[in-house]
This record gives sequence, C-alpha cells and structure tokens, in this order.
Amino acid sequence: MSVSSLCFIPGKIRFKVIVLMGCVLISSLSMQAAAQGRQRPRHPYDSQRGVGRETIPDLGQTRPRYQLGDLSELIEVLHIDEANRPVIEMVLTDYQDQYRKESDAYRAIISGLSPDSRDSEELEAQKQAAQAQLKSIREEITQRYRNGEWDDDHAKMREVLSEATKEIQDQMVEMEKAKLKAKDWSSYFAQYSEAFEAWNARQAELTLELESQLRAFLESEQKSYWQLAMAENWMRRELPKGELGGESIDLEKLLRARVLDDEVRERASESIIQWKLEIGELLAARAMKFDNVIRGYIAAGSAESADAWMNIAMQEVLQRQIVRDANLSALYLVAEALGPDHGPKFQEAVLTQVYPTVFARGQVLRGIDEAIASRPPLDEAQLESVKELRLDAADWMLAYAYRSQGEFQRQDEARLASRRQNSAEQIFQDFPAKQNGQWSTASQENLQELTEWEATMLDNLRAIIGDARFTRLSVGRKSPVRDNGGSRGRGKRGR
Repeated sequence: MSVSSLCFIPGKIRFKVIVLMGCVLISSLSMQAAAQGRQRPRHPYDSQRGVGRETIPDLGQTRPRYQLGDLSELIEVLHIDEANRPVIEMVLTDYQDQYRKESDAYRAIISGLSPDSRDSEELEAQKQAAQAQLKSIREEITQRYRNGEWDDDHAKMREVLSEATKEIQDQMVEMEKAKLKAKDWSSYFAQYSEAFEAWNARQAELTLELESQLRAFLESEQKSYWQLAMAENWMRRELPKGELGGESIDLEKLLRARVLDDEVRERASESIIQWKLEIGELLAARAMKFDNVIRGYIAAGSAESADAWMNIAMQEVLQRQIVRDANLSALYLVAEALGPDHGPKFQEAVLTQVYPTVFARGQVLRGIDEAIASRPPLDEAQLESVKELRLDAADWMLAYAYRSQGEFQRQDEARLASRRQNSAEQIFQDFPAKQNGQWSTASQENLQELTEWEATMLDNLRAIIGDARFTRLSVGRKSPVRDNGGSRGRGKRGR
C-alpha cells in the first residue's frame, strides 16, 4: 500500500456539515468535535507524515561519495594529466548516473513501507463507515430542522444531534486507539533494515569500483596526494550538511574570503593542510559510525523504545561534536599562525557564524566601525581612541564567546535532539514533554553580562566622538543617554 493512500486528516475529528442555518449548527458540531478530540492519545497517527525515509534522520545514507562537479578538484589535487580529463569525466558520469538510479530505487522502497497491519486497515474501513453514518444522521437532522421540527428551538436541535451522534463518535475514538495499537512497527523496521543493509552494501561497491578506476590513472608519486584528495572530497560532501554550530565551517574557504593578502594567508597554509587531513579522516570515520547510528534508530523504532531512540540521538550528537570541536581547535591554530594583526579578526569573522547568538547583536562593533568611516572624518586623537576601543571590544567579544561556548553548544545539541524526537513522535507515545525553555535562549546571567557591557562600551564611544556624531550612528538612534555617562579609551572595558 502506498504512503499517499494512508494519509488521513490529522488531529481532531472533522465533519463536513451543510446546514441552512450554518452558524448555529457548525458551532455546535465544532464544540462536540473538540470535546471528543481531547479524549484522544497524545500523538494521533491519522497521517503517515514522516513514515519512510524521513522517519530515520538523513545522515548521508543516500548522498553520493563523488559527483561530476568534483572533476576539476580531483584532477588538480591528484596532479592528473589534463589529457585524461575526458576519461575521468566519463568515469564520474557513469558512477553518478548509476548511483542516482539505484539510490532512487532504494528511496522508493523505503517510502513504500507502512506500519499498517491488516487489523489497522480493517479498523480504518470501520472508521470510514462510521463517518458515513455520522454524515447520514446529520443530514437527517438538518432536514428535520429545515422542515420546522423543534419550532426553531436551537438548543433542542443541538441536544437531539448530540444524543444521536454521541455513541458513534465514542466508537470512532476507540477505533482510533485500537488502530494505533494495531500498527506493526516491528515488521516495518525489519523491512527497513533489510533495504538499508542491501543499499549500504551496494553503494560501497559503487564507491570502491570508482576509486579503483581513479587510482589506475595515478603514477607512484601521485599516490601520495590521495589522502589529501579524499579529505577534500569528504569535506565537500559532509561539511555543508552539519547540524551543530561550528560543524560546517570550512576554514580554507573562510580564510580566502576574509584574508585577502596572499602573503598573510600563506602563514596559515600548513595549519590549513593539517586541518584538512584531520577533518577528512574524522568525516570518513564518522560516516561508518553514522551507519551504526542508523542501525540504532532502526532497532529503537522496532522496539518502540523512546529511551533507546533518544540514546541513539545523543550518539549522533556526540559524533557531530567531534567534528565541531576539531574545527574550533583548528580555528585557534590558524588564527595564531596569521599573527596578532590578522588572527583575532579572522576568529571574529568565523565565530560570527558559529555563535550568531552573540555576534548577531554586534551593535558595539558595528557602531565603532560606522564611527571610523563616518564623515566628516574623526580627528587624529579621536580616530586613535576609537580604534583602541575597537580592539578592546573585539577582544571582549572573543573572550565572551569562548567563555560562554559551553552553554551555547549545549543549547545547540538540545535543539538537534529535539528535532530527532519530533521525527519519531508518530512511533512512540511515551516521549516526555519537551522542555524547550532549557535551550531556546541563553541564560539570563549571560545576557545581562552582554547587555551591560554593550551599554558601557557605547557610552565610551559616545564620550570619544561626541553626542552629535553618535546620534547619527545606527546604534546611536537606538541607544538612550545614561545618567552616569561614559569614559574614553581603555578606562572602562566593561570587564
């Protein structure tokens, strides 16, 4: 049975009522439906949303290892003769086409799976019959009302309608509960597991065949580049799919974008190569561990164990943490290699992406940068003081980000775990209520610290450039004047 044939209207029982006196009757039926809906289980499965491929998280199980777009990079990194480009292009094209064809077939199998048993299908048929009976009763009562029975006594009509439909509605609620119990998740996930293992073995064969063909073009001295080429390939494949802050950062691309001086960028070249080799190795190892994570999700779903599902979700989080932490450690080394004039700015640019909760506010740094570029130009003494203030602000923001990163990371991890819980709520009825407040915002203490520091630094900026210029800045138009004023330069850092 296809997934589309199992898609029912989710949530409360809904009725389509056509009544001449529509407002009154629709209102009464809505009240009845709401009352019945409150008796339903927490997670009604009227629809099959998420059944199939979407039930198990996307951990790259249908993502090709190579694509035709990798052609130029592979030729460049492996130092392959350009004369071989057409042959390698053909090899990659054949792999891509075959992978797409077989992965589409795998997805079709998964999407066609259903947990519905014969009992649940019979119960659905009974439910449809009950709905038809309800419709017939309502139409009959509607006609009697239109014929003048009950002398336009709306209350009497509602009473008759409620009495006539109550037993059937109660039966439908019980049918729905029975239908939930009749779902065969064990059989569903057994079929899922069989399809996944067959596909996993097949895609490994496709990848091995391609890599053997690529190696055939390499001379002995070129084979020394293989590890770097594979590392870069893993990065192209996996880094954009990260789900934790810092998991997706590509330090090489960010370095090219943020550090335009070739000589300065060259200082970090060795650190970048080491990062690429390390992160490529971690991503390759993680792909194998993600296969086991998928098996864990399948086993938890088969056992209908919410605890097992969330334990596996935390294993997934752990594997993502390893990549994230390696990226952040490498960021520090790259920034150190760039030197004191460029390293902190590069760190700031990268951490803006990693911790947007901190840097997205950015009003202090933005205000200082606007002041430096404002017209007429600042005098020499003002410019020197504002630049000094900018260094202080950047130092504080970096220190704050690192000091608070544990909390931001825990929030990030909890959000991912919550998403994994959402994807499986149709399977389990014993998930505890989510505590979104634990991760949705930073702690009040941290926010208070940041807010007070921003106010102090903006006061310092106002004291340096004067009220007239300050009020023309974007931050000046939103920043109230504080009674205690501010001080210039390094006298008050808000530390």
